[in-house]
Amino acid sequence: MLIEGQKTLDEKLAEAVAGGLDPEQIADDIATARQEAIDAAFAEITAVEGTLSSMIGGKTATKWSTSNPPTVYDGAVDDTWVKLTSLGSGGREIGRFRWNGNVWVTHKVDGAVLSNVDAATITTGFLDVVNRIRAGSILADKLIVASGANVIPSNPDPKITDFPFLNYDEVEGGVKAPGKATHYSESPFVLPSGKYQMTIDMKSSVEGTTAYMGIYSPVPRWVYGISNQSLTSEWETYSGVFEVSEERQEHSHTLRYLPAYEGDPTATVWFRNLSVRPMVGGTLIEPGGIQTPHLAADVLEVGNLKVGTAALAEAVIAKLFAEVVVAKMVGAEEFIGENAILTGAVTASKITASEELWAKLAQFVTVRAEMVDADVFKGRRFEGVDIAASRFTAGEAVEITESYGIRQFGPDGALNVSFPSDGSPATFAGDVRAKSLTATGRMSIEGPAVVASGGQLQLESGVTPPATPPNVSSYTKRTQFPQLADNENAVGLAFDGTHFWRAVDNSVTGGPDRMERIDTSGNLVSSFEHEFWVRNGITVIGSELFALGIEEGPLRDKSKRFIYVYDFNGTLVRKWEYAAYGSGEYQPGIGTDGTYVYVAQCWADGHVSWRKYDKTTGVGQARYDSVAKIGVDIVGFDIGTFDYGTSTAVLTGSKETGGVDIFHPTTGERTYYGGWYAGDKEAVRGTVWANGRFHHLSTNGNLITMSTTKYPNGTNGPDTNDWWAVYTWHDGTNETTISTPRQFTCMRRAGIKLSTGEMPAGVSSVRVYVARKSTEPARTDYGLVSAVWSGDSLVLQDLGTPGANPPTSNTFPNSTPGLIRSTQGGFEVKGDGSGKWGPLTFNPDGTMSSSAVPAWVPVTTFASGYGPQTWGFAPAYRVWPDEKVEWRGVIRKSGTPTSNNDMTEGTADLFTVPEIARPAQAVNCPAASTSGTNLRRVEFSSSSAPTMFRVYHSQSGGGWVSLEGIYYYKS
Repeated sequence: MLIEGQKTLDEKLAEAVAGGLDPEQIADDIATARQEAIDAAFAEITAVEGTLSSMIGGKTATKWSTSNPPTVYDGAVDDTWVKLTSLGSGGREIGRFRWNGNVWVTHKVDGAVLSNVDAATITTGFLDVVNRIRAGSILADKLIVASGANVIPSNPDPKITDFPFLNYDEVEGGVKAPGKATHYSESPFVLPSGKYQMTIDMKSSVEGTTAYMGIYSPVPRWVYGISNQSLTSEWETYSGVFEVSEERQEHSHTLRYLPAYEGDPTATVWFRNLSVRPMVGGTLIEPGGIQTPHLAADVLEVGNLKVGTAALAEAVIAKLFAEVVVAKMVGAEEFIGENAILTGAVTASKITASEELWAKLAQFVTVRAEMVDADVFKGRRFEGVDIAASRFTAGEAVEITESYGIRQFGPDGALNVSFPSDGSPATFAGDVRAKSLTATGRMSIEGPAVVASGGQLQLESGVTPPATPPNVSSYTKRTQFPQLADNENAVGLAFDGTHFWRAVDNSVTGGPDRMERIDTSGNLVSSFEHEFWVRNGITVIGSELFALGIEEGPLRDKSKRFIYVYDFNGTLVRKWEYAAYGSGEYQPGIGTDGTYVYVAQCWADGHVSWRKYDKTTGVGQARYDSVAKIGVDIVGFDIGTFDYGTSTAVLTGSKETGGVDIFHPTTGERTYYGGWYAGDKEAVRGTVWANGRFHHLSTNGNLITMSTTKYPNGTNGPDTNDWWAVYTWHDGTNETTISTPRQFTCMRRAGIKLSTGEMPAGVSSVRVYVARKSTEPARTDYGLVSAVWSGDSLVLQDLGTPGANPPTSNTFPNSTPGLIRSTQGGFEVKGDGSGKWGPLTFNPDGTMSSSAVPAWVPVTTFASGYGPQTWGFAPAYRVWPDEKVEWRGVIRKSGTPTSNNDMTEGTADLFTVPEIARPAQAVNCPAASTSGTNLRRVEFSSSSAPTMFRVYHSQSGGGWVSLEGIYYYKS
């Protein structure tokens, strides 16, 4: 509806168009005006916002906290940060900082502010005064005087540290050490002998963490100035005293630092302001006394003198006695009390007898025979006394005299029985009939002797001492693990507290590899398959399995090594690269100390090092180098106390002899002759400590358990051939004397195995005794050891401490067999079945020998790296009267032969043929061996080596060769 006079929009537009106005231009003008209005409004808002920001930014703020200010800060310039010990009541201000727009600036309190500070408020730290402290008196638990010179190398820039693995922390203002480790400084310094005071500021991210700081030299190792200090989360100053001996002063020193040694091993520890200053005079005053050898005599006034354990000088004792004891005796009315009569000072002439004294004597005095004077004793009986007389008689039939002894006469006065006192033979007149008769001495039959019809003359057998010495060899216990297939190899050995682990590699390309969990009896408990080539071993930390090796895949890169971490179900938890692999001249080995992962490796020049890694992140923690050049692939490495009593690194190299070496875990110092040979001096694939013993993984995948006898000779040193073993027969009660001895070598961490003769009837067990002596021991040198049966042999897995000596005599009844023999010695028969008849000797076991048959002569000296085989006869020969030479026994490669004399690689001379057994010409024979078709050529007295026994290589090298069945004639 339109109001009167109004026009419609169309009418108005028509008029505007008629007047020359463009409708589209109107819309553009409206849009332009609107945008200009919006832009003007935003400009006004921006101006207001800038003004407000400037006004707000001009105001500063003060922050209160118990921690240091943050590195990144978006507050205003000149903001203040106040650090307090606590935000509660009683919190003390310990730091003040100002923000300059880029960093926080520290403001220290000037000395002028402290002019009225009460000294009673100073409860921690030190007053480090250049010149002196002046006071009327000093109250202190100890007074220590030290010089002002810091004797350790120091850099004026505190941000430069001498520890290669530690850096300066800008925020905390000190050297930062993350986690438990042992650190050594690089710059050596020399300390003269004497006492030193060490001072250092320290703090920790975790309250209660302990730290050590000291000095180290090769001899005698380390000494700490700061020891077992419990740290707080605030900077505190710690001080301690240590002494440098005359022995130590001859060596260069470095600093030895142990942060987070006890408490939380992941704690971070900071230190600063380290100093070591020589002490002047040492500790002068301590609680309870003055510690000095000299005091001026005219200034010591003592109200109460206490005497300790120190000795008084003779002059002092004499003066005290003259001026105190003697002087007091002059005026004393009574000096000697009831306890002061000296022994032997009272004589009988000074005793007045009384009835009371006689009554006392009657209770204790013994009356002797010479005190009694009497002719006849009647009506009494003598008991428990000795009677001496020249003659005793019993009627007319029996007399006992000193001249004739005991004699008995018949009714006719004839002498029937005589036991002469002069030791001549006793005589009996008449026949003697006895139920049994035993003659312990010589018995002569002077007339005809007859064994009546039905009677027997029997020679008793008895149990005699063993006739042969034991055969002795080294022993290690072996446990069969699950059998491997022909295309499988086992590598790496680990222990999780209850079970062993081994890695099994399938040599077929694409074939599955696996980890096996095996109980201590050798039974498979569980396993899982994985896709990772465990080239360099495994270890276990907690419930995780760590494997070192090569990643699988079509682009397998053998120049790199990785560590894969699995749980016990086979799930890959994480992995990281072992980036320090290098050229791979020698292969690395993996191990643990129970907390960290370690990888040990020899470098191209043969030196060995080991690196420490965080088990979770794989971040390197430290590297330790040894000066020892061992130059081997490493198949086992672990750090622990084991049975050494101190932290020790145990390294197993891939050697034919299975050599194991031990080192100091941080200095790398090698303990020579501290290690051992694995198994029977054989190559192994892994080493682990479990259940109080070291164990190895053999090349065929089985378990070798070593002995706990780490040093059979008492201390580390070479194995020696000065041990002896004997044995006896035993039935639980009776025991024979010892056998003839056998000399043997007792090796480190190896037991011994003994083979004895066959036990005779009546014997139920064997006792073994050992001794160590350079010459053949006496009976009293031997001690009993505990041996158990294993098959047909006795074994001692652990030597232990030898016990009781063997018996002096054979306690078996009838222990010596009965004997009938000729006085000429050509004939004898014993009750045990043995005997002799001319050249023939009959043994108790039914065997026979002849003196006309030559005895076997053992070969005892071999070329380096060779010796008798552990089975079969020992190498020996015998020469018959017709110059026939026979050989027997087996020789093996037992060590590392000299250059160009290894029978597994070529021709080798194994021993010198004794002159009595050498043929006039060279003799060639076939011999059993592990080479080729199990035969190889051997030669006695070759033209190029006429004194040697030579073995030729044949088709391939074998580790042993047999002499059985070989014989020849000397000419």
